[in-house]
Amino acid sequence: MTTNDFRQSTDDDDLPSFISFKVCTGCFCGDFLWLKKCFFRAVSVSELNRHLTHTAMRTPISSATRPSNFDDVVARYFERKQELPEWFQDFINDRDATLVRRGLEHRDELVRWLGGVPRLEKAISPVNAESNDLYQFRMASVFHETDPDKRGSFVMYYRRPNDMGGAVLAGIQHALDTVENFRLDPRFLHKLLSEDKLTPGLYEALLSLDKLDVEIEAIPEGTFVGPNTPVITVTGPLWQVQLVETILLQCVDYATGVASRAAAIVEASGGKPLVDFGARRAPGEQAAVTSAFSSVKGGAVAVANTLASYLSQANPNEEYIPDEGTTAHSFTEAYMLFDTDGNAIEDMAGAEENAYTDWIKYFPESTCVLIDTISKEVGLNTTAKIYEKLGFREQGKPIGIRDDSAISAESILMVYDGLTDRGVDDFFIVISDNLTPEKVRDLRAGVTEKRGEQFWEDLDIRFGVGTYLARPNPMGFVFKLAEYEQDGQTVPVSKASGTPEKASFPVVRSHRITNEYGRFEEDLNLHPDESPEGITEGTRRSIRALSQLAYAGKRRLMESDSAQTIKTRWQEQADQIPRNVIGRPWSVYRPRFSQRVDKIRRNIQKALAEAA
Repeated sequence: MTTNDFRQSTDDDDLPSFISFKVCTGCFCGDFLWLKKCFFRAVSVSELNRHLTHTAMRTPISSATRPSNFDDVVARYFERKQELPEWFQDFINDRDATLVRRGLEHRDELVRWLGGVPRLEKAISPVNAESNDLYQFRMASVFHETDPDKRGSFVMYYRRPNDMGGAVLAGIQHALDTVENFRLDPRFLHKLLSEDKLTPGLYEALLSLDKLDVEIEAIPEGTFVGPNTPVITVTGPLWQVQLVETILLQCVDYATGVASRAAAIVEASGGKPLVDFGARRAPGEQAAVTSAFSSVKGGAVAVANTLASYLSQANPNEEYIPDEGTTAHSFTEAYMLFDTDGNAIEDMAGAEENAYTDWIKYFPESTCVLIDTISKEVGLNTTAKIYEKLGFREQGKPIGIRDDSAISAESILMVYDGLTDRGVDDFFIVISDNLTPEKVRDLRAGVTEKRGEQFWEDLDIRFGVGTYLARPNPMGFVFKLAEYEQDGQTVPVSKASGTPEKASFPVVRSHRITNEYGRFEEDLNLHPDESPEGITEGTRRSIRALSQLAYAGKRRLMESDSAQTIKTRWQEQADQIPRNVIGRPWSVYRPRFSQRVDKIRRNIQKALAEAA
């Protein structure tokens, strides 16, 4: 009799009761292979599955969650399997072998899911949901225990810009990736539960959570946003939305700070090329890569970080970001020769020339002489010798120089005149040395004062910026409850604050108003019940919504844009925004709120004040 014949001729009732089960997959449990999601009549599916999930993760399981008769059930399964006909034992053994294979595959998938992200991609992987604040889990626990269906809306915004009159938004796509991949390691949850930092109800809910059931509206990256503009609005069960606050802020705050600083540098220089040199200054690998991508979004043309460049090429959703660099002082120093007392044995200028002669043998297309290792005069002489000796003029190639110390408008002109006087007629200048928008603006003003605006426009000067980009001051984004649902009604909420600007806002929809030439005029925040129709009627102005539905139905809706596309979006807006706003933090742009929104906010603050 074949297995199929047996299936067709035998009813479940003819089999011993422990044989009636259904199998989904397999997984390891200690030193044994058990069936995962098996339905034994003595153990419920959920109980057995929960036990196997815990033991597969090598996590101790509490007596409260382990089925009391689990070991007896398993023992009875193997014992009574021996009582079956041999051909049926073969059938079950074949099935077990399949489950072993599936179990190994499932275990490997868990490894990839929980920690085995490909090594080079960790720098751009979603934020782990475990990287959270403890109070989020405790608040979520209370929300879940008291009313798991209670819904609310949280809004993310910043209160005051740091480096320009507003901010260039970045990190939204990383935030959506994080929400889409929200998962919690059972070992991590068990740790919180065992320490009474999580309620059993939320513990069970998070173990079985497949996807977050929330809706997200977001403003696309590369958009110029003013203070108090909701860049992300998350609506859903309060216990779920509360758990994303910290991880979303991790995605958006740092990235926006870097993008805004890059935009401020580019604006201060009048659009000169910017290269992100910040990898060594960033607080860790992921921050270095985030800084590189965010710098490009804010206007950088290249980055020094080689991993960021590689990932831009390897990621199908990205466009190539070039990695560029010059040399360090150590490169020239390695060619210098001193005795044990520090006396020069060979000519220092000759050592520098030898260094860059060797460099060009291997990297002829990327020659940039660092001129301040010995002195700027020696460096300029070295550059001129290299330019002539290696035939840059004949090949029609420019030679680069980098100046990394005592930068001023005078030093820039000294370098320019020094090269032209030495017969170098095709070159570019790279400036570094702790640059900020204020310093770049002063350099530009000093040069134009002496040589005119046209000279600056024609000057091939580039800026390598590290610390300022990679270490931005926190933007201070916050994630505040704006409203919740109660008995079918929407209840707006806010906290009381001794500082008026810290009082939060109700849910709003942001709109941008532009004039007949497409130039930026203002942003207007309306209540969701208010329509933008008619606001610009009878004028030549136009109005459009800034945010869009980005996540709903447990899936992401906003498409991923490359960093280069986001940079283009920002640059198109930068041409429309008044110059006194970009790059000047003392000229803070303030979006306008509708009268209805302002009234709700004032009434809430009044009620809170009266309660005090």
